[in-house]
Amino acid sequence: MHICSKVLIPCLALSAIAGCAGSEGSGTPAISASQRAQGAAVSRPFSYSVHPKLARIGDLLLHNCPGGTVCALTPTALRTAYNFSYQTGVSDGTGETIVIVDAYGSPTIKSDLTTFDKTVANLPDPPSFQVLYSGGTPSINLNNASELGWAEETTLDVEWTHAFAPGANIILVVANNDQGNTIQAAQQYAIGVAPQVILSLSFGVQEASINSGANNTQLAAAHAIYEQAASAAYNATVIASAGDLGSTGGYAFANPQYPASDPYVLGVGGTNLTLFNNGKYRSESAWDDGIGCAWPCGATGGAPSSIWGPFDHEADITKDALHRDVADVAYDASDNAVAVYIGFSAPGVTPGVYAIGGTSLGPPAYAGIVAIANELRRSLSPPKAALGYINPRLYQAYAAQQASKAPPFHDVSAGNNIFLSGAACCTAGAGYDMPTGLGSPNVNNLLNTLVNVVQ
Repeated sequence: MHICSKVLIPCLALSAIAGCAGSEGSGTPAISASQRAQGAAVSRPFSYSVHPKLARIGDLLLHNCPGGTVCALTPTALRTAYNFSYQTGVSDGTGETIVIVDAYGSPTIKSDLTTFDKTVANLPDPPSFQVLYSGGTPSINLNNASELGWAEETTLDVEWTHAFAPGANIILVVANNDQGNTIQAAQQYAIGVAPQVILSLSFGVQEASINSGANNTQLAAAHAIYEQAASAAYNATVIASAGDLGSTGGYAFANPQYPASDPYVLGVGGTNLTLFNNGKYRSESAWDDGIGCAWPCGATGGAPSSIWGPFDHEADITKDALHRDVADVAYDASDNAVAVYIGFSAPGVTPGVYAIGGTSLGPPAYAGIVAIANELRRSLSPPKAALGYINPRLYQAYAAQQASKAPPFHDVSAGNNIFLSGAACCTAGAGYDMPTGLGSPNVNNLLNTLVNVVQ
């Protein structure tokens, strides 16, 4: 059952939510005329940001980093850790298209991917890699810290999207700045560049930064894009990172990062992953470096939304009838960071291999899983459709299979994302929790569930 609060949580104008008076079929959050007028008066534009955690390394340390060193996992190491095997041309994402949206881009991304494949990932180049510009080619200033951060983010997104689904086509859609309306336009462009795309978004803005909340016109525009992506006409999957600044995102109260908090987006939180000496999975906890951390310093996002209410598939698992809770799922974000190759020069950066951490790794990882699942679903007789709007299917997978002998998720039940704020939210525990959602993937089990169990 859905419970929609007119005071705290505006009813969502979505056909999937019944019984919310005045919201049926409008496609935007249901608000009154007076609220709309008030919101228009106070609404302010917002911009998106990224927070990659970067450090230079000299050697690739595959697991269990010695104290005081910076660690970097390779694709082979993470595939081993998460039970993630693939076969070239059979279960590697062949025939699928993953679309990444970033602002500014990177001046060396094409050559960097080739170098990453040869020196770090031991992979061939992807079948196709295109860089498209939704609003004209941007001029990136690598002396600007924000634009440099986007270049580093672009590096992580592209290289690790290919690492997780080596056979998939990759399209990088580059917005010419990080303003909300500009990135909204890039996303609108992105969902139409190929059929049934998988959209990977490793950026966000705290809900508390979105002035007037659900009344914000930029937010309504973004939400409409995600609802459109989920429709039968597009059947696209949208995945976003939960953020790297804990449950508060720098505010004095808990609030999640958007677009991970959007009901039509899969929000990915972060964990600290530890491995046995043979590289196999050992344990995970909610990523939270806390006081006195060295590098990378941060914590996974995750908190109840003040804008969105839950869908039935969420409320049945999260036990929260009032709020959309973030995150939905989790992936490695810190402790064992991943290796990237950067070919440009900038303040503090020279060409070479770096370790990079944060929840930004999660969307490429789950994009790769979805790409392989879609490929395998197409190979069935009769074939199944692409997963598209994946949130209900993942919650279905959890409910159907988690207690089986082949659970699709590792239950992450330790740690929290309180970070430095002292806020009361949020702590990991058995079953669903906001820092880590349903858990991290046991990939081969999850693929079997997504291909053979869910419709």
